[in-house]
Amino acid sequence: MAENGEKKIKNPIKSFLDKNADEGYVPNRELLQFSTALSGQNMTYGIVSGWLFYFCTNILKIRPMQVGLITSISRIWDGVNDPIVGTLIDRIPPKNGLKLHRYLGKIALVIGFLTVLLFVDPGFSETGMIAWVLVVYILWDMTYSFQDVALWGTLSLISPHSEERTRASQWVTIGATLGGAVVGLIPVLMDISNKIGMSERTLFFICALVFGLGGESISMLALKTKERIAHPPEENQESFLKQLFAIRHNKIMIALILAQTLNGLSLTVPWIYFFKYCVSYTVGGKVIAGESIQFIYSLLTSIPGAFCMLIATKMMKKLGGAKKALMFAQISSIVIRFICFFIGFDTIPKLIAVAALMAVSSIPTGIMSIVNRSFLCDSIDYMEWKTGRRTEGIVSSLQNFVAKIGSALQSFINGLILELLHFDANIEGIEGQPPEFYKWQWPLFILGPAVGAALYLIPMFFLKYTDEERAEVENALKEKRAVKAEISEDM
Repeated sequence: MAENGEKKIKNPIKSFLDKNADEGYVPNRELLQFSTALSGQNMTYGIVSGWLFYFCTNILKIRPMQVGLITSISRIWDGVNDPIVGTLIDRIPPKNGLKLHRYLGKIALVIGFLTVLLFVDPGFSETGMIAWVLVVYILWDMTYSFQDVALWGTLSLISPHSEERTRASQWVTIGATLGGAVVGLIPVLMDISNKIGMSERTLFFICALVFGLGGESISMLALKTKERIAHPPEENQESFLKQLFAIRHNKIMIALILAQTLNGLSLTVPWIYFFKYCVSYTVGGKVIAGESIQFIYSLLTSIPGAFCMLIATKMMKKLGGAKKALMFAQISSIVIRFICFFIGFDTIPKLIAVAALMAVSSIPTGIMSIVNRSFLCDSIDYMEWKTGRRTEGIVSSLQNFVAKIGSALQSFINGLILELLHFDANIEGIEGQPPEFYKWQWPLFILGPAVGAALYLIPMFFLKYTDEERAEVENALKEKRAVKAEISEDM
């Protein structure tokens, strides 16, 4: 206290980085370390998920349909692999009382090294290139799955309080988004590399070193987090399959699985094909390449959503809870995309108007990942309430399963669309591709995601899980854990 009796004003930086918190809650410093770890991991994921397709078509010169097939096959394998990994994680006894920390350390360096290999041109024939990408990717995914399941599973163990987990989800989503935003610099780097005479082959190798190996090194900060929910003792170990299929009791997870899988049916191709081959403006006699325009567009459309992540928990409450927030985000995205379609992009003012509208759309969609992860943590509590078991591994892996199945569908659709539009990777610049390629790029770019968004709404509409039911589950678990703690103390 100050001498005059008034409260002393805290140092805002010191308060922000405070290492102390009430029991069961998470200190800000720990959340900052956790979110930074997710930022590093998302750099790795961003370059693989966002640029491997382009690297295969434009650097390795594999035909688009073949790339669509190999990436969809590999990602289907991802989907099958993840639930197996998650079930194994749930079945392996905790080490030193910690369930997930063993998967957050040195494994990150292995993932980083494999990421670099994915962006190496070994100089093989097309068949050899396909085999190379498949083998390295499968090895990459097997190791990445253990780390990814553990990272996002930690979010459900970081606190027994649902509101605190939502706050943690807010922090780590901001961190993950920033990691993805850094990878968003690649189009600008492509433009710069062209001007200085650096090949895209060399550029992607450097980016793989920085975003892959560097990002994974940063992800090891997750070791600083604590697991604040005790792992229930497994007195009667169920069979592997029975434990895996226990997910049928989790109505929240089932709805999210269906919604996100259907969302993967968006009729799109990666942004780079639209911007690199269809967009170019001349300002003051200087030509601005599509790659740089893509970066500017991405920045403009994501900034409002990024800032709204800071108030995501308040927005979720204003919108009436997690389910309503998710549905509102998708509906608003559909409406705005249709408006943008009729505006067009053939002049700079039109593209600016589209960017402004998409920026507005990013406000509700920007909180989707936060709400979704908070919902997943609720689903783990719901499973413990229903079955007596915590399933961080299975639930987190099924989330990955859904994302990768959706990605597999999307990759196949990408390859099929580019093949049908007769895309030729040997043609550079905004002229030279077939007429049908240019005809369909704008509808695919702006309206394609609306298809997936509309399908997403169907299973979410039928999900019934209110805030009152969530509070009931949380209170029941709190009482149950308190009884177990008393019994343990008496023994």
